[in-house]
Amino acid sequence: LKREGFELDGIDEELFIQDIEGISDRSVNWDYMNPESLFNTLYESGVLTNDYKYKELCAFLEVKNYDDFEELVKNRGENWDDNVNLWSGFTWEDYGKEMLDCCGYNIPAHLLDFFDLERYGKYCGDYNVYECENGLIEIY
Repeated sequence: LKREGFELDGIDEELFIQDIEGISDRSVNWDYMNPESLFNTLYESGVLTNDYKYKELCAFLEVKNYDDFEELVKNRGENWDDNVNLWSGFTWEDYGKEMLDCCGYNIPAHLLDFFDLERYGKYCGDYNVYECENGLIEIY
């Protein structure tokens, strides 16, 4: 890989696209992807060394495309995920409860059954929250 121009800096394994579990095939046209560019973008983003960033990337690519990710990395480097929040394990109902909490609504527990928290969660996240395999992802 070094002969091909890759800067490994301590990473001594070869990187193949098919080895990167979780990266959605539909997020990019892999036939036209430059492997060096892919490696450098993944390396600069921190997803190769940080498990949480890797999970964020996988969720991000479920709802956005690789070009969007690459643009974030070009603009922000390792901080590409500053405006990305992964709500692992959250359902729309959980998100609705969280939004009620964040807005300061103190609804007594015995009344919560009368509210459609799932619908409220979808309403609150209408423009920037997406459902993904592991929960919800919020992208600003």
